[in-house]
Amino acid sequence: FYKRIIAIDSTNFSVYKQLSNMVESNEGIVFAAPYLAKANRLNPTDGEIAYDFSRVLKATKQNKLAEDVLDAALVADSSNLILLRGKAEIAYASERWPVVIRICEKILQEGDSTAQVVKMLGESYFFSRNYTRSIELLQSLEKKSMENESILYFLAMSFKGLKNQGKAIEYLYKTIEEGISPNIADYYSHIGDSFEKRKMAKKALAAYQKSLQFEVKPMTYYAIANIYDQQLKNSASALRYFRKYLAAKPPLKEQKLYIEFSASRVKELSR
Repeated sequence: FYKRIIAIDSTNFSVYKQLSNMVESNEGIVFAAPYLAKANRLNPTDGEIAYDFSRVLKATKQNKLAEDVLDAALVADSSNLILLRGKAEIAYASERWPVVIRICEKILQEGDSTAQVVKMLGESYFFSRNYTRSIELLQSLEKKSMENESILYFLAMSFKGLKNQGKAIEYLYKTIEEGISPNIADYYSHIGDSFEKRKMAKKALAAYQKSLQFEVKPMTYYAIANIYDQQLKNSASALRYFRKYLAAKPPLKEQKLYIEFSASRVKELSR
């Protein structure tokens, strides 16, 4: 229906705006580009359209044109925070750190302290070697539990820049923990189980050992012990891992049979 309207009236700004919103919702902003371009030509001062159109242009590496679009809209509304954020995003993509700092500080003063703005600002201060300000901003996100791998990394590097190696190490460990899936130990255990079922004992052991690097689980010890015991006939290693399994205090209710079997194997292999 909207397309029928613009077939009759090709200069109807509000219809192009509606079309761009619908296409973006269903197919993504890149597919809305023709409608955004037309709407922007009809009304270059509309902040919402200017921001969305600038995102399309930035995505296609047309940063200068994207900035021109935002500047035209800012003439009509110089304090529009969405437009200012768009300018900061383009400056960030272009690695113009002083520009990002100037715009984002203004946005903060206007009361917009969203994570995206604070993150851009904190990282720009890092690249400008103002490590203290970078830490102040990025830790404010950490205090709100809004940290991610990137934020923790820049905190670590900022402390490193200040030669505070203790804090740098602390945050590098946090970065590693944030960057690794909490399920990775299970993934390696499943790999080990698959190799074990294919009778590929050495590869299974390697996968189980890798799993233990990320999280110690009693059943992983049991799986290793069982491979040494049943497949490799290595009594000494089997005994060591059956003992590790029992020492890890596996849950009695869920693993009663495994516990009983392991205890009997420890007794048998100790003879």
